[in-house]
Amino acid sequence: MNGIEAFELRSRGRQHTQPGNSRRGLRARSLVAIAAAAAASTALGQTSVLTQHNDAGRTGQNTAETILNTSNVNVNSFGLLFSVSVQGQVYAQPLYVPNVTINGVSHNVLIVATEEEYVYAFDADTGAQLWSVSVIDSNHGASPSDPESPVTSSELGCGDLQPYVGITSTPVIDPVAGTIYVEAKSTDGTNYIHRLHALNLTSGAEQAQGPVVITATVSGTGDGSNNGQLTFSGFYQHDRPGLLLQNGSIYIAFASHCDDSPYHGWIFSYNAATFAQQSVFVTTPNGGLGGFWSSGAGVAADSNGNIYIASGNGDFDTTNVPATELGDTIMKLGTTGGNLSLLDYFTPSDQQCLANNDTDLGSGGVLVLPTQTGATYPDLLVEAGKEGSIYVVNRDQMTTGNVHYESGGNSCTTDDPEILEEAVGAIGGMFSLPAYWNET
Repeated sequence: MNGIEAFELRSRGRQHTQPGNSRRGLRARSLVAIAAAAAASTALGQTSVLTQHNDAGRTGQNTAETILNTSNVNVNSFGLLFSVSVQGQVYAQPLYVPNVTINGVSHNVLIVATEEEYVYAFDADTGAQLWSVSVIDSNHGASPSDPESPVTSSELGCGDLQPYVGITSTPVIDPVAGTIYVEAKSTDGTNYIHRLHALNLTSGAEQAQGPVVITATVSGTGDGSNNGQLTFSGFYQHDRPGLLLQNGSIYIAFASHCDDSPYHGWIFSYNAATFAQQSVFVTTPNGGLGGFWSSGAGVAADSNGNIYIASGNGDFDTTNVPATELGDTIMKLGTTGGNLSLLDYFTPSDQQCLANNDTDLGSGGVLVLPTQTGATYPDLLVEAGKEGSIYVVNRDQMTTGNVHYESGGNSCTTDDPEILEEAVGAIGGMFSLPAYWNET
């Protein structure tokens, strides 16, 4: 962000009880702290951060940074400017848009979304709140006669997000359309609802195309009903990876809560302008699990619009090529016209061991490296998961010929010569994603 690049973003849960409100008894206030180089001027904050980890490749790099360096990021000239309080825990990465005119005044704007369903806009230079909205009120899709609230961790029976579960995935911003795209989970006490919202950047008001309830039914027997139809579960499924905006489409990926079943890995494609559902892809339509966890890392894409994402532990089809069940697999999905299609994939030989031991390949996010012009393999990706192995894969040919997977049976020793590089057990486990900078 040119001098205010590093906001320190960590939720501090401060809970207190509100008498007489059992569903919303525990409230969590969080602090978002802004750190900056003291010499930076507000006029220089011109580099937007519109998506998780700065770009669709999820590299984390900011090639437009011109102020922060090893000389001025120190205890004398770099430090806390202010903190702002928000309602709810913050798991989504705050985003930044410079030079936004709100009520006739230009602001550098910080966008923050919380698990209690709030989206805030702050002036990134002063900390002044510009607007805030709840995306579960009647102005954002909820029925006036049937109020909604965030889902509680107690009703889910899972404490990985607590005390409330609402907006977990990082939104994505289209600065040209002036729109913030947000996914939120809520309940009316009976139904569990996922919605995609389109919020006006200057006010938080719902744009004309939003919201839309996220749901679908596909062919599959993975819910155990044997009726040949698999329907998205609002209760079991949860959106964790950051949203992707690519070529006019929004992509949203789902896993679950605490591996509570039945769930699957789902990816939805929506037209960003109309919110028409364009396509749905499911990892394990005739099996189970295979969710997209990614530890919050965004759905990744290359410059051609192909999507890359890794699934967690789940069923894998060892019979068919291409496989129809894709647990513990790095996937390349085509997105022509917003339609999702499996183009290529790689599955480690110890997939069954990963599934047996809950050591998800997809616990971390996929890093799509920038094209290395002149290299033997110019297009690479990097992925690491719970097992701690690092995989370097050729995006142009993810495996050797038609060999997407070489079975190691139940063995927990992996050997995958069909990919470029594999550093077995190199780290203790990935619950984030790698970053790329300066050819490293």
